[in-house]
Amino acid sequence: MARFTTFLDELSRDPRNRQLPAYDALCRMLTYSDRLSLKTAVESLGFLEREIFRRTEIDSTLRLQDQAQEGVDSVPFTVGYGELGKLYITQQSSTADATPSIAFLAGALHVPLAAYEAAQVAAKAQWDVETRLRREMSRVLVEADARGALGALLDDVADSVRHVEAVYLYIDDAIWGVAERCSTLLGGKGEEGVMPRLRRTPLAAWTSAEKFGIVALRALFVSGRSVRFEEYNGKHLTAIGLCQRFSELEDMYVGQGAGVPHPQPSDIVERAARIRELSLQSVRQGWVRYRAINGLTYVKNEAVTAAPSRAMVNALVPRSIVDLYESWLRRRHHRDLDYEDLFSDLARFALRPSSSGSSERGPAKSRVEVLMQEIVTSATLQVNADYGMSSSIRSIEPLLEGDHERFVDRLLALTPKEFFTCIVSRPGLTAINGDHVQKHIYTAVQQRMQFNRWHFIAGNFGDERIRANRHFYYPPVIPDIAEWADQRHAGHVNGDVRFSIRCPGPDMAEPPFMINDREYRGFYDIRVVRMIGPPFTTADMLKVRAHRQWLGIVWRELVARSETAAGVWTITGFETGCGYEPQMETLPPTALTNWQPGDESSMRHEAAT
Repeated sequence: MARFTTFLDELSRDPRNRQLPAYDALCRMLTYSDRLSLKTAVESLGFLEREIFRRTEIDSTLRLQDQAQEGVDSVPFTVGYGELGKLYITQQSSTADATPSIAFLAGALHVPLAAYEAAQVAAKAQWDVETRLRREMSRVLVEADARGALGALLDDVADSVRHVEAVYLYIDDAIWGVAERCSTLLGGKGEEGVMPRLRRTPLAAWTSAEKFGIVALRALFVSGRSVRFEEYNGKHLTAIGLCQRFSELEDMYVGQGAGVPHPQPSDIVERAARIRELSLQSVRQGWVRYRAINGLTYVKNEAVTAAPSRAMVNALVPRSIVDLYESWLRRRHHRDLDYEDLFSDLARFALRPSSSGSSERGPAKSRVEVLMQEIVTSATLQVNADYGMSSSIRSIEPLLEGDHERFVDRLLALTPKEFFTCIVSRPGLTAINGDHVQKHIYTAVQQRMQFNRWHFIAGNFGDERIRANRHFYYPPVIPDIAEWADQRHAGHVNGDVRFSIRCPGPDMAEPPFMINDREYRGFYDIRVVRMIGPPFTTADMLKVRAHRQWLGIVWRELVARSETAAGVWTITGFETGCGYEPQMETLPPTALTNWQPGDESSMRHEAAT
């Protein structure tokens, strides 16, 4: 079984589930033994499930039992996980197939009749509000149908979910997903899928859940493109929850100075457009949008934080970069030199024609590649990561094409081999993990990053010919901090990516990256990985983002040089399977100020956790 499947099986059968009070046992299972916040975990429950869960907190005498028993004073519920990891608290039924969605049975819960009746009343009150909100939202579909635009709206929704790496959520206990092992939205493997079926079904025949689901997906995409879908991974999507989340986002953006509050539009899609407008006002402001990701459910929750000052970013420049500056430019580095000037000077020097010779820095084959590699190395060491990386395109020459049709031809002709990944491991990682580093990190991770980058670059454009002939993902546009990423994603399992930070460039606090008057997001990045805990923090993310800002200056200078008569610069190093591992004795003492290795014996690669 896969690691996550094994984990669910073991957690559902753990004897402690029956020894603890029911509330504690349910908390433990909902949070996957404290690997997910309870606030997020509870959002996976339906209305009645949530009310039953609350009753267990009130009555500490309740316990899970092995089997359900008939009784006049209680109502039996079955507790267990579905195949994708949702914890179900399902009322027992007299039908033969009472719990079809439960794959890992944890036990039975007998809820006292009075508590059950109170839970039903509370759940019904929620459903009444839910029904009213859904009815209001369905006007979007009625109006589209009246205009003859319902089919186009469905096509837009299908297209938006098609280009997201993983989407799966629950609407009235039905799974709506486009992800590995879950293709209920678009269909596949002989099953039609929700979207194709609705495309040929009159609106009057749609269920309440189907009407709400389509409007909600459309509103989520309008509010934040594909990023917003992923905030509901593993959760129940409800009209109540959607409105509440939109209020939270409005308050969050307005609280950072993005506009002023004003009456909310009655149309949910118009309200979503307002949120999108507010989010875009982070460009050149003093705040950064980012996401917290949990790999157990793929949920990705957006938050904001204050951006560090220029002085703080300047203070992060390591001695290794200062040494490059002084040896290459033959001048002293001054403490008051701004990072913008520092990295611009370094990049311009490294991009001189005479700077393209061989390098003694491992996979880097030119001075500009050495500079990139040193930036990734610094990011890796400063946040105590086990390895870090940066990926992008080897040559921007195809992107300099002026004619649009020829540009599209050249974009469609790109392959993953025309991208690169600079990958750096911390000192001593190979000695600890041996061949695993070469096979599953230097080689496999590099290949996966190049494949992703190939997907992302096309996602910058809405050209119909690109959409029709090329699979793509919308490029990442804000930093993220991930936990427990090595439980479900096969590549992350092999690469031991338990905790990670990804900082794409440019992000939404910056203007887009420009090449030949075309805008790009997610054109380059820096990622760092920890194989074991503790998880990364927001402060760690801001450090990595600062390094990604430095890398952006290098890319800006590389593009400026390539757009001139000097010719297009090509990245020739960083070949697949070639990673860089600095040796302890080659690092200046100040480079290790923030790097504190833990118990080396616990770092050895394990096939499963």
